[in-house]
Amino acid sequence: MTYLVDSVVLRPAPDVGETDTSPQWESLWASLTFAVPE
Repeated sequence: MTYLVDSVVLRPAPDVGETDTSPQWESLWASLTFAVPE
């Protein structure tokens, strides 16, 4: 059996609003795939 675990964190960017082109959000992504022997 194979499993996939993933997670996403969306948070305000550290430099939000400093300039007109500053990002509004920062996203952090992670995933893990593993198999469990039968």
